[in-house]
Amino acid sequence: MNPRHDKLESLAGFLSRETQKQTEAAGLRSRLGIAENLPDWPVPAKVRHHIYLVVKEALHNAVQHALAREVRLTFEVVGTELRASVADDGCGINAQSPEGNGLRNMRERMEAMGGRLTVEPLSEGGTRVMMQLPASCFERPRL
Repeated sequence: MNPRHDKLESLAGFLSRETQKQTEAAGLRSRLGIAENLPDWPVPAKVRHHIYLVVKEALHNAVQHALAREVRLTFEVVGTELRASVADDGCGINAQSPEGNGLRNMRERMEAMGGRLTVEPLSEGGTRVMMQLPASCFERPRL
C-alpha cells in the first residue's frame, strides 16, 4: 500500500487494478462499479491497509472457492458512509458452514474501525461481501 493512495478516489483506482489483476490471472471477468465524484476524504494508512486486506481476502475467496466466472467490485459513498463490496456469481456461501478464519478476520478488521461487514448469498447465485465504514474513519488524527 502506497501513501499516494491516501484519498478515496486513488484507493478505489488501486483496488480496481488489483481486482482486474487477480481476476485476469484466474481467467475470470471483472466488473467495476466505482462511483464518480467520490468525496475528497483522506484515507489514513491503517484504514487503507484494512480495506485492502478485506478486498484481497474477498477476491481470494471468489477466485479459489466460489467457482465463479465473474467478480464485481463496487465502491461508493452513500450519505456519510463508504460502501465497498466484492460480489461473485459462483456457488454461493453455505449459511450452515462455520465461519472460517478469513471471514472472521475481515469482520474483525471492519469492527475495529467502527464499520460493519456483511456476507450474504445473492438471489441470482453467488456471494456478496459488503464493507460499510462511517465517514469518521476517514478523518485525520488530531495532533
